[in-house]
Amino acid sequence: MRAKGVSLRNGAILWFGTAVIGVLVLLLVPTVGQDALSGAAVVQEQGRVTDGLVVLYEFKEGAGQVVSETSGVGQPLNLTISDATGVTWAPGGGVDITGDRVAIRTDGAATKIIDALRASNELTIEAVVTPRDTTHTGPARIVSLSRDTSVRNFTLGQTRSQYIMRLRTSRTDTQGTPETETDRDVLKAERQHVVVTYTAGSVRIYVDGEPKGLGARTGDFSTWDPTFRFLLGNEGTLDRQWHGKIELVAIYSRGLSAEEIKRNFDALAN
Repeated sequence: MRAKGVSLRNGAILWFGTAVIGVLVLLLVPTVGQDALSGAAVVQEQGRVTDGLVVLYEFKEGAGQVVSETSGVGQPLNLTISDATGVTWAPGGGVDITGDRVAIRTDGAATKIIDALRASNELTIEAVVTPRDTTHTGPARIVSLSRDTSVRNFTLGQTRSQYIMRLRTSRTDTQGTPETETDRDVLKAERQHVVVTYTAGSVRIYVDGEPKGLGARTGDFSTWDPTFRFLLGNEGTLDRQWHGKIELVAIYSRGLSAEEIKRNFDALAN
């Protein structure tokens, strides 16, 4: 039967005449901004979390002694490899630390990081690493903001098959102890996404998007030393060597949520 009219109501178009001859249901896409289709695009292209990002190192140089800071936030805080013969650049990205007495570090104080984190009194440390083995002790330094083996603002390290976090606050000693650690056998000699957060009185460690360590911690960062370097793979004294591959390191000035950490982990597959 021929339709005599059309009506649009609640997302459905109805043809009607002496009898309804058809119903067409439209799939409505959530609207973001002025583009009615942009909601789907936002879901698909979220990518990595950028809110609160302070520094980002992606290790895509492929050669040389400089690791560029690529966050696009403020002045870049580039790193220098202390001994180029002690590393191997991976073709697809990343640097493999193979030598001893090798540190990847700022040339001076990491003021950009220190000022941002002292202003917020929160942090997130993120790293994509492949430890060479599960025998390192010390703990061996993976990511550190410190002066030497005794005084630090923070250190993420490895002790055998555990990740270790030492965080200095106004309620701890200069070592940042007691440390927060994962269970044994969480750290493996394979590619892992490691995240540490400090917020709301606790230190949390996540590995591959899953919570693996929790420690109570109170206080703020008012006692942090403003002169410390930012280092990867070793201590400033070059006697806490870590061996393995580093593909990404990021620092945020806030504690990422579990959902945001999972989002960054999922982005590694893209």
